Amino acid sequence: MLTAYKFRVYPNEEQKETFSRYFGCSRAKTHERVTNQRNDFLHKVSTAITKRFDTIIIHSWEDVTPRVYKSL
Repeated sequence: MLTAYKFRVYPNEEQKETFSRYFGCSRAKTHERVTNQRNDFLHKVSTAITKRFDTIIIHSWEDVTPRVYKSL
């Protein structure tokens, strides 16, 4: 049988600062990991596309001039 307990913590100011620092660092590491996973995925997809096609044209709505990339 599994038993669970819930606790309510009322930290003082020093403990609040320590908790904030710890959880803020944990959040930053999680965001960094997600960013790295997204960049890895985009790199893999763009590499597969450039291997499949000779020329790729990327058009941005902010930029009027389209960019042309040729595979080597």
